[in-house]
Amino acid sequence: MGYSTQLQGKFGTKAPEPLPEFYSDHPLHPAIVHFPIAFNILAWSLDLIYFFTTTYVKPNFLTTRFGAATTLVDITRLSYFLLCAGLISTVPAIMSGNKQLVGMISKNGGPWEKDEAGKQKSTMVPRIKVAITHAIVNDIIFLVNLYSWWVRRGTEATSWNPGKTPSHANFVIACTLLPMLMASSNAGATLVYNHGVGLHLGRKKFE
Repeated sequence: MGYSTQLQGKFGTKAPEPLPEFYSDHPLHPAIVHFPIAFNILAWSLDLIYFFTTTYVKPNFLTTRFGAATTLVDITRLSYFLLCAGLISTVPAIMSGNKQLVGMISKNGGPWEKDEAGKQKSTMVPRIKVAITHAIVNDIIFLVNLYSWWVRRGTEATSWNPGKTPSHANFVIACTLLPMLMASSNAGATLVYNHGVGLHLGRKKFE
């Protein structure tokens, strides 16, 4: 489809075709990464509300709102199912993110910077360094979160936990993983808005 615009007529040039960083015109990662972030943050936040209501601090504004036994059971069950949803949705997010990372490294010919002559330097490309750190942190979060689910799931063979009540280990994990996920999410935003990773995919070439 050929057409011209006033902007093209003014400058007399065409927008170049962008070089893809990924092996897909429509990368999956940006579309699905929000789900595990939301599920996990909600799950951990509910766990913190449970512990701050029943075990630590116990402020009046929490105990009066969430202190009822039935409310606490609703909180713990909801946080458990959100934890499950977070784990399930993290798997495709990690897989699609790794695919994009491999494409980024492949396009650059490796993770290392190159000088003007094309010789490899000893320093890593900043955006690739951020992406690798982002991926490693997310992998750690997933594995620790999986352990949190394992110790909490409750079975008749171990210790029946119909209310899916979190243990003190789950509380420590929630306190640890929440800021880690926020930092990792910020790194992902840095890749997009500071390093421009993937932004070229929104450009259209004029034909």
